[in-house]
Amino acid sequence: MSRPQTLFRWCAGRISVVILSALLVCCTTGCVGTLVNLIHAAHGNLVPAKYTGLKEKRVAVVCVSNSESFGPTSASHALAREVGKLLNRNISDVELVEPQEIASWIDNNNWDYVDYQAVGKGVNADMVLAIDLDSFNLYEGKTLFKGRADVKVVVYDISEDNREVFSHLPNQIQFPANAGYHTTDMSEGAFRRKFVNVIARKIARQFYAYDVKEDFANDATIIQAGP
Repeated sequence: MSRPQTLFRWCAGRISVVILSALLVCCTTGCVGTLVNLIHAAHGNLVPAKYTGLKEKRVAVVCVSNSESFGPTSASHALAREVGKLLNRNISDVELVEPQEIASWIDNNNWDYVDYQAVGKGVNADMVLAIDLDSFNLYEGKTLFKGRADVKVVVYDISEDNREVFSHLPNQIQFPANAGYHTTDMSEGAFRRKFVNVIARKIARQFYAYDVKEDFANDATIIQAGP
């Protein structure tokens, strides 16, 4: 065996030992953060997208809520807009269907809120990013703002017979992490906007790579439970 091959095998073996040791430490001590830090050290702080199929597609972002009555609400409209903005900013060559075009089609058609594919076809979208806002609450008691939301995200490929190509069901999203904001510190509208932005980032980041340091830059108190 040549000297370069021997050296390569030695280096590979040493790296494997280091990784295995780190995994054993994490498993026996519960130190998940150690493993995360090792991964970030090797690959930087960039978290990869879970689904990349929106690139170079015409995408309709549609959100409905059943927190009060199933269908579009002010929260669901705001969430769809914010998710669309993030996708447009972070995915190259994506074409987002304008929210007004989606709203106009819904108003002019007897749309079944469960049939996301119908609205996708109606606005000539290649893909529909469907968001079910199953719950959306802003208060903890009468004097504290604390946001809680449950969402389900599904992507349908309209160009391939409405096939479901991606789904994401995170744990409950909460904001802020610990005690809430006192209602005397900000208005309900301001808190609602903050919370909608938190949910939008949680959803949109499934579709593009992002730096974990952005969380600290945006708000160090954000809880985004689940992957």
